[in-house]
Amino acid sequence: MASIPTSTGQGGLQPHRAQLQELIGSMCVTQLLYVVAKLQIADQLTEGPKRFDELAATVAVDPTALYRVLRALASRGIFAETGDCHFALTPHAELLREDVPGSLRAWAMMQGEESRWKPWGALLECVQTGETVFNRVFGMGWWEYLAAHPDAAETFNRMSASNTEGRATPIVEAYDFSAATTVIALVQFQ
Repeated sequence: MASIPTSTGQGGLQPHRAQLQELIGSMCVTQLLYVVAKLQIADQLTEGPKRFDELAATVAVDPTALYRVLRALASRGIFAETGDCHFALTPHAELLREDVPGSLRAWAMMQGEESRWKPWGALLECVQTGETVFNRVFGMGWWEYLAAHPDAAETFNRMSASNTEGRATPIVEAYDFSAATTVIALVQFQ
């Protein structure tokens, strides 16, 4: 029988318990990030901190609801609440801006879309039957879905370009390819 660690971690919880709880609730963080990415909140903060109600008016959403989203993300270090209900960018939030190299805005938008989260609801059934989960939920494969949904395809293309830029640049800067005549990249999407 495994022993339970006696030292406590986050919030007095045992370290493994706290870490697992964090993982279990991670879909909530994905949706919070999706909301601010879709609303371009990080792009609204490039000039400096702004009050939540000013941000809400700019993007035409409910101020109280946006405040809750921003506070939840600030509690995770993604935005900073600077006082008097003002929010500012952090290094994490900078990556949610559209205009930064290696931006993760399109990635956050894509991961929060129905085409990404809805299949997970059918995972147990598909594990039991062996069916492909995306096909079961949407009645078509991923590439057919993108062909039928131009907005999703455009987000996917932006995510792919940004993902390549964010991963390729450090590799190119770290390795001397001058002797290579051909370079092949293998890409895996998660």
